[in-house]
Amino acid sequence: MGGLVRLLIIAGAVYLISRGVRRLFRPPAPAGRQDPPTTGGTPLVQCAQCEQFIPEPEAIRALVGGKARTFCSPECRAGDRQRRHKPD
Repeated sequence: MGGLVRLLIIAGAVYLISRGVRRLFRPPAPAGRQDPPTTGGTPLVQCAQCEQFIPEPEAIRALVGGKARTFCSPECRAGDRQRRHKPD
């Protein structure tokens, strides 16, 4: 019975060491997979016009050119609309 316990301890140690070595050589996660920033537990979203972060419940959402966009204020929404419809 003592040999079985010793074998289990050795197997557990080998497993833990192999996990540690794999973690050391694992490449870092890509930047795009990070969690969005939060403030007090509320997720933040970025304004499409001024790039300011605002709490998600306060964001103004609009479809612009068939794409969903998020704005921090009606002024930024109007500025984005003007910028998109400017003649070249």
